[in-house]
Amino acid sequence: MTIFMFANNVSTTLAGPISSSATSLTLSSAAHLPSSIPAGQVLVITLNDIATEQNFEVIYATSVSGATLSGLLRGQEGTAALAWSTGDFAYSAPTAGQQASFGQLAENNAWSGNQAFTGTVTAQSTVSVTGQISSSNTNTWTGANTFTQSVNVTAAVAPGQAVNLGQIPAQFPSSITANGYKKYPDPNSPSGYFIEQWGFVTLGNGSNQSVTLPISYPNGHLWAGCSYASVPSLNTVCGAATGTLSTILIGNVTPGTNGIYYQSKGY
Repeated sequence: MTIFMFANNVSTTLAGPISSSATSLTLSSAAHLPSSIPAGQVLVITLNDIATEQNFEVIYATSVSGATLSGLLRGQEGTAALAWSTGDFAYSAPTAGQQASFGQLAENNAWSGNQAFTGTVTAQSTVSVTGQISSSNTNTWTGANTFTQSVNVTAAVAPGQAVNLGQIPAQFPSSITANGYKKYPDPNSPSGYFIEQWGFVTLGNGSNQSVTLPISYPNGHLWAGCSYASVPSLNTVCGAATGTLSTILIGNVTPGTNGIYYQSKGY
């Protein structure tokens, strides 16, 4: 997609003739011309013959030095590359190609570059985004929108706001250790996540113990279970029950002291 740069009040004539294949031209005046053209951008110059004023050529210039434009892309926007004479008109005015590069609210607009919207953006039609949206404010999309690359947003603080990918590890943390936990996204939980916890304790025969979980459940302790660290003898039992939001109750009915793994789930 062509990226245009603009200059106001460029209206002059050719300082010398050019052929239809020339890649540079010199104007009679450098007034209002930019001092440079950024890489990847073009300055539009339209040529019009002074004799009949009926012939036109739209040229894209990619470099400027004083009154000389070079790196010319000839015959743009449906015009043909022509030979021009000294004194023919040369000016920079809005062209159809430039106007077509602008987005319009009533049309389906495709943004192929990195776009930065610092205010509220309200889309009333289909938006197809192939670049990247960077926004520091709230955006409202009311049409069918297609995003083929990432959408950068600030941290979501309310329902309905997009979640920054950087928030996810913080929202659903884990502790992958011997006594650890993991949070999972869950839309049915008041906190927005489901929690699984696990750990290891050592208990003597016939003893019961209240074990503090790695983290406390904010809403409910649903289930608890246990198993021996090694295969015990027959007729032995370990038991687990939900205690408080921050504890699990574990019992051991096995001769000797035994290592017991426990698991707990809640939200």
